[in-house]
Amino acid sequence: MALLPQIPSSTDEILDFFLPIFNPLDSRVAVFYSISNSQHGLQGIGFGNILIKRTVEHLQTQFPHVTTFCTLSPVPKFLSWLSNPSSKSIILSLLTDEEVRMIVIYLFIYLS
Repeated sequence: MALLPQIPSSTDEILDFFLPIFNPLDSRVAVFYSISNSQHGLQGIGFGNILIKRTVEHLQTQFPHVTTFCTLSPVPKFLSWLSNPSSKSIILSLLTDEEVRMIVIYLFIYLS
């Protein structure tokens, strides 16, 4: 988990040792970037989900100015799949209208 002033576009923005250090009190975003259920004993258990929820609860008390929580997906080729026009119907079937609206707004702001 990393505390940042804004949502990063990749883990490179988190893991780069040459980035300037900033005061965590200036952070507005908590980023989860390495949650894994890959251990055989954890298969079928939503450990990552539980861990994120507990961490969010703790962060909200310790850093109330952090208002945005997000994850970065390490799934190889996910962005290319997501960008493929044939994926549109699959994606839209999984999201509510409100979720689609929020994503469109976010992308418009983020890509502007």
